[in-house]
Amino acid sequence: IVVARLYNGENISLQRQIIQDYIGRIDVFPDDAKEPTVQQNINKISVLKIILYGLGASEKNLKNYADKLYDHLKLNKNIGPIEIKGLKKPTIYVDVDKNNLKKYKVSLTDVAKKINEFSVTESGGVIETNAGDISLRISERRDSAHQFGSVPIIDSNIGMPVMLSDIASIHESFDYGKNKASFMGMPAVAIDVFRIGSLTPKGVSDAVLNELKLFDSKLPSNIATTVVDDRSIVFQQRADLLMKNGECKGVLAWNLN
Repeated sequence: IVVARLYNGENISLQRQIIQDYIGRIDVFPDDAKEPTVQQNINKISVLKIILYGLGASEKNLKNYADKLYDHLKLNKNIGPIEIKGLKKPTIYVDVDKNNLKKYKVSLTDVAKKINEFSVTESGGVIETNAGDISLRISERRDSAHQFGSVPIIDSNIGMPVMLSDIASIHESFDYGKNKASFMGMPAVAIDVFRIGSLTPKGVSDAVLNELKLFDSKLPSNIATTVVDDRSIVFQQRADLLMKNGECKGVLAWNLN
């Protein structure tokens, strides 16, 4: 474990991305080593969980709407950190035609290098080819299968370059295995919402509920959201109980005087 401590005033998100980018450029890890991750150590406290679900909704559609909800909530300063759960990072499958490799006199290694050059500033994900798995840094929040088709494999000074889509078929998949999330029997994604600093549970919860009213109005009829595990309710009940007990003690003390 490597710990990076930042000076006061540093942009934590920016520095985290810079560190992630540098790690992404390292290609000397052992073959059996796990993919390194960068985690931001924030004293965050869970407030509630949003379930985004839909009858017959595809994983890709749920992911797209979860990303939109994430971006929507992030604009509200009264809402703390947000994490999308229940979705694995997308896997890009690149099937290269061997005849095309011969035609353009390139190898799978050449193709892999070009892909890595294209994605050097991105993060997360795996590329799989018919020659085995190739680690690749892919942004998990983009239409990457479509965009990777425009990776130039062979540059040309006299004609059009040869793109990845010219020599291979590319598609994206979400492989959940046995951990596919569901809600009331329907495909689902969970969005965890936290509070940090001076944010209060009730303040975060109220802000989320207000934002969901706007967001839900734009959803298709087969997709919906619901809030579960809202801890602000329990927190408010305890606070009200403490206030009530305090008032009772005040009355008792006044009567004793």
